[in-house]
Amino acid sequence: MELKNPSKDVWRLYWASVYNRLERRIGWILLSIGAMIALFFGGYKMVAESREQAIDRMIGET
Repeated sequence: MELKNPSKDVWRLYWASVYNRLERRIGWILLSIGAMIALFFGGYKMVAESREQAIDRMIGET
């Protein structure tokens, strides 16, 4: 039994599809990391604002 050698067009299409899949995965990973960073800093900012409001309320009550 002898294996066939695929043409250069077949190899070009194969590697293009591999590259496209990797590019999409890397894009999703970067998007996810960016979303996590935005959520972290947004949550941190919200906590800091809440802390300041609580302090202002305590000062106002005295």
